[in-house]
Amino acid sequence: MLAHETSHYSFRRTRRARAREVYVSTLALSRPLTNVERLTLSQAAHEGSPRSFGSLAVLPSNVGAVETALHFASGLNTFSVIVGPSGWGKTHVLECASEKLSQRWKPVPLVMSATEWLSGSNSGDSTLPLLLDDVQELTSRPRSRIQLRLALERRVRSGRPTMLAFTAAKKTRHLSAILPCARDWMIGTISVPAPSERMLIIAQLAEVHGLSLSSSLTRVIAYKMRGNGRTLVGALRRLRLHGPLWNDVSGTLRACGLLEPFFADSGTWDLRGHILSVARNFDASRFGVPIADLVAFTMLREAALCEADVARSLSIEPGEAYARCARFERQYKTSENALFAVRSFAESVVEGLVPE
Repeated sequence: MLAHETSHYSFRRTRRARAREVYVSTLALSRPLTNVERLTLSQAAHEGSPRSFGSLAVLPSNVGAVETALHFASGLNTFSVIVGPSGWGKTHVLECASEKLSQRWKPVPLVMSATEWLSGSNSGDSTLPLLLDDVQELTSRPRSRIQLRLALERRVRSGRPTMLAFTAAKKTRHLSAILPCARDWMIGTISVPAPSERMLIIAQLAEVHGLSLSSSLTRVIAYKMRGNGRTLVGALRRLRLHGPLWNDVSGTLRACGLLEPFFADSGTWDLRGHILSVARNFDASRFGVPIADLVAFTMLREAALCEADVARSLSIEPGEAYARCARFERQYKTSENALFAVRSFAESVVEGLVPE
């Protein structure tokens, strides 16, 4: 695909179709990867691990950036820019380009911060391709912005390959103003992934971290958790500390409780309130168990919520919450009805957490 098309302006396919085609191209450009080596979109996913284009999760939200990096690393475009919000893979894309360039350039062109490069603290072979991260840090101060512009002009005049990463929600006129001969620069963007794309990212992260997640848990995290790629990585690392298997209803509910701090920024997340809402419409009498004890047990044992928070949501003392849970736990260990009640109630809670 890339060998016959020299400009990103020639692409007229849908973003989803382009994502599929670029993904095939990236796999062809890199050696086969083991499961351990299949990395993630977020720059925080695997510190110190090797990066290659085959490790990227190519999605409609980042396909433009991946195309731009492929053009640059393959020598089809000399000047490139990656623009996108923080935490969604700009550094990863730069490092993939560096890995691809290492096949043709020695010493290997490394990714460095724009501030470090402009200060001269990391002066290397000026003829090598230059890959600069966090360029936006230099654009807020007039002096550093002028210095950056002059330095880039020298590289453009001499035709030395240059690739920049700029943190911004989208391409702006401000960015074009610092680029010498702006029309000569190929600009690829990364946008915040849609929830359906986040599900793919989470699935890939889970594989890398050795986690088995239920589809319901993957969906809850994708649709309910705010933040960026680093947030998702932090959440899955927290789960990994407690075990690898989260693929059933009980595991899903417990994971939601363990990840409560990661859902804090979501204005619609209230696990305790949701459990109480489900309890109001749940017929516990058919299992011969008291609903109050079932709720306390579900919150404390199944969802692993804090005892003080559970007591507050039930408007009782912490000791009473513990007593209800302990009373039901004795019944749970000896009665199949109690076991079925917990399973049925947990299923109802999880179903309500997953959006349509």
